[in-house]
Amino acid sequence: MSSSKTSIAVLIIIVIIIAGMIGYYIGRTSTTNKQAKITPSKQLTTTQAPPTRTNTLSTTTTTPHENLEVIPSYPIYTKNIKYLPDKNAYMVLEKGKIIKIKGLINGLSHNATLGNGTAGWLVTIVIKNTGPISARITQIYLNNIPINKMLGVIAYNGTDTVIKPGETRTLYIILQKDGTKIMFTPGIMVNIKIHTASGRTYPTTIVLP
Repeated sequence: MSSSKTSIAVLIIIVIIIAGMIGYYIGRTSTTNKQAKITPSKQLTTTQAPPTRTNTLSTTTTTPHENLEVIPSYPIYTKNIKYLPDKNAYMVLEKGKIIKIKGLINGLSHNATLGNGTAGWLVTIVIKNTGPISARITQIYLNNIPINKMLGVIAYNGTDTVIKPGETRTLYIILQKDGTKIMFTPGIMVNIKIHTASGRTYPTTIVLP
């Protein structure tokens, strides 16, 4: 009798264990099915795009500038400056040497008396273009006065002259000594400025002997 009760008790325990295992299995299956039924629309998906880099290459464009080298010569003083109308040239007599210059522009001090000889100075200015672009001379200033408005200037050239890179041009300025309202006398300093179309100014200085 005792053995029969023990067998029944063991059987009940086995049934309870089996029932518990079945219940656990059914619960797991139900949870899995519920998770599988979640639609993609209910799932929150955050996708962050990587930052976009814009590589900007900074390019600096350098504009070439003109550059002139001004080389003044020692002014030549002469007591005999003549104008040769038939040749449209000026003649400067220096220590027996005759210097003829053509293509000069007559200044405010040009007059008929030049045919008989006038005392004054021949100023020679050599200009070399050492830059990468051409330069155009638009004006020459003597002591800050435009050369075409300066009393005492007999003749000159150089205005509206184009100098290409590597080229050299020679400018001539003939100054009259003394005279009415004329400031050119021996020993004075003359400031010369070469002005170009780019707005640049190239100064130099001479002293009249």
